[in-house]
Amino acid sequence: MRKVAVALILILAFFPGDSEAARKKRRVRRRPAPAVPAEVAVGDTLEDRLDSLVNGKTARAADTSIQIVEVDTGEVVAERNAHLSLAPASNMKLFTTGAAVDLLHPDFEITTTLFVRGNVDPSGTLTGDVKIVGHGDPTIGGRFHDGHDTAVIDEWAIERKGSGIKTV
Repeated sequence: MRKVAVALILILAFFPGDSEAARKKRRVRRRPAPAVPAEVAVGDTLEDRLDSLVNGKTARAADTSIQIVEVDTGEVVAERNAHLSLAPASNMKLFTTGAAVDLLHPDFEITTTLFVRGNVDPSGTLTGDVKIVGHGDPTIGGRFHDGHDTAVIDEWAIERKGSGIKTV
């Protein structure tokens, strides 16, 4: 009987019933905190309202460096830590997107062109070349096609087949 008790103690010591995996499964998933309501601008003038936001509770709780300047006059409308150097954050995307829209115009599209050169015989064989000319199209990979890496190329193949080309 004593051997059985010692064996049980050893088993419990080396194989605890409450494994780490079991503890992870039992963890309570916490609900995300409710969204904090946005600060409301206060003041009678645009400058007062901007100043209330730039120097408000939210801005004071973060590392902020901002300066808002009237383009025509150069007058500083509002600022907070304007000369504090900070690494550019996600807001930098606003400037690069704005510059791209200004330079390329809103209707600009990046294109990838497929050229076919040569003769197609009656069996559908192209004696010639297929040339793909890319211009930096970010949608050609699987990222924008449900992970299907060759979706665009498959589409081109179907289009070429529709035009009578079966082999190259």
